[in-house]
Amino acid sequence: MQFGPHGVNLPPKLLRVAKKIQERGGFTVRKIDMRDFGEEVARFKRIYNSAWEKNWGFVPLTDAEIDHMAAGLRQMLDPDIAIFAEKDGEPIGTMLPLPDLNQALIRAYPRPGVPEWWTMVKLLWHWKVCRRVTTMRAFAGGVLEQYRGRGVDAVLIVSLAEAAIPRYRRCEISWVLENNTMMRRTAEMFGAEVYRTYRVYEKKLN
Repeated sequence: MQFGPHGVNLPPKLLRVAKKIQERGGFTVRKIDMRDFGEEVARFKRIYNSAWEKNWGFVPLTDAEIDHMAAGLRQMLDPDIAIFAEKDGEPIGTMLPLPDLNQALIRAYPRPGVPEWWTMVKLLWHWKVCRRVTTMRAFAGGVLEQYRGRGVDAVLIVSLAEAAIPRYRRCEISWVLENNTMMRRTAEMFGAEVYRTYRVYEKKLN
């Protein structure tokens, strides 16, 4: 999904529809609160496990797993683009994008013989100061089942796109199952294209 240099590169009609859905549904969207990071992680886990529980092959995240993952991702998060959708103050959906740090890492040029701390300094320079990272990857998210089909996913996508300007130009929405027709249809309405497909196979062991 592409973002324009001076605004969201999305059809104006869809933007208006998403705004009406948000107003009529009484949905609000907010950024992650890094000061309350532990509770935000717990909220994310509740939504994620509930939203994915009926998907093929899904195994719910445990508290230990989510805490370990959160500790590793905290330094990579951009709090301006990690968002929650809420209804009456209760989280009902979330979208968690991460900046594509490979864009900064390739300029930091890690190699044998160069101290790791120096590579990290260069990575942070290209990421935080020079703003070389212009792509993000929405790798995790979901909407509670009782709120699906009500446009919450569209509201999240529009809010993400608006928050991404002007720093980001492109967003990859990953881990969308092929049979998740609702999410695929919504993403394609906003201009997203399928550019890569992974196959997962199952074989029963006797």
